[in-house]
Amino acid sequence: MIASLRGVIQSAESDCMVVEVSGVGYQVFVMNTVLQQFHQGNSIFLYTYQAVREDGIFLYGFLERMEKELFLLLQNVSGIGPKASMNILNHTSPEDFIQAVLEEDLSFLVGLPGVGKKTAQRFIIELKDKVEWPALGKANRWEPSDSKLHPEFLPDVADALSALGYSEKEVRETLKQLQQEATTETNVQAWVKAALRKMAT
Repeated sequence: MIASLRGVIQSAESDCMVVEVSGVGYQVFVMNTVLQQFHQGNSIFLYTYQAVREDGIFLYGFLERMEKELFLLLQNVSGIGPKASMNILNHTSPEDFIQAVLEEDLSFLVGLPGVGKKTAQRFIIELKDKVEWPALGKANRWEPSDSKLHPEFLPDVADALSALGYSEKEVRETLKQLQQEATTETNVQAWVKAALRKMAT
């Protein structure tokens, strides 16, 4: 099983790219956002899933671990395969999809490509107990991509705010705003205070 790739992009098409790793080119199906951000000659790291089917072996690549985990989770729903999962991920973020399932937001789910009312209902029935944040990995929820903007203690900050009675949505949106503002706080207590100030405005 190929779990990840780090290499250089040799070519790209409408839905995939060839990543060369130690002289070997791997064709990887990726999301539109990856194709928009990376181009031929760029170095790239992808979390990958290797699907073995009767008609071949296919690799699917993701910039974030949570995207890969949601991709795999979607395929637990009857009638949803790798292509359908990628199409859904191309039109929503894992956070928004999870929120829609937890809140049983049928209108949001039906608005996704290839998702009818029955499929949306299956998402809610079959995934609601599986898409709680811990099911996708607490670390993934606030996985740092830049140590200055995404400190490793964000999970502890989120837990502290949740314990104070703030909703998952309020916590996520507030911490996202603080990250975008490049808050320079350097410990959990300072970040909690900064978040509370933000929520009070």
